[in-house]
Amino acid sequence: MKDIKILQQIVKTLLSPDNQEAEVEILLSYQQPAEYIKQFKQEVWSRTIDTEIPELPLIALVNALERRNKLVELDWEESFTSFINGLCSILPNSESGLTVKEALIDLTVDDEDEPDDFLPEISALLDEYDLLLFMLDIDSDSYPLIILSKDEFSKLDNPDEHVFLKKI
Repeated sequence: MKDIKILQQIVKTLLSPDNQEAEVEILLSYQQPAEYIKQFKQEVWSRTIDTEIPELPLIALVNALERRNKLVELDWEESFTSFINGLCSILPNSESGLTVKEALIDLTVDDEDEPDDFLPEISALLDEYDLLLFMLDIDSDSYPLIILSKDEFSKLDNPDEHVFLKKI
């Protein structure tokens, strides 16, 4: 991982300022990868990682955000309904969040569509509510998905440098 600051910036954007644990976890994965693997062995081993790899800080970001309900990771074989339920689980519990959830639940697609077919439709719907759908590219057959408000996205410095953050 070339620049740990990009990952830290995403954590600061998505999590409240008083939640510094996630940032510490990511720094640990970068500075002391063996210790990170030891402390989070269940999560790391579930990804069949048992040794230091360059992508470990990105994996640490995915794990940290998922534990804090800011990211949902779904397998490419999961149903459209699973994707909708997963995305609804990471939307804020607010009046606007409920409206978005209702709109997502009302969305329909062909039963045979795969994620690459229906994720752009979901993204377009979220965009109507000033929300952006991103996938964190961890070189996997899963979809680690996050939803950022346009305001949150605007707070990221040089978003084009976030090569692992793919707008859907």
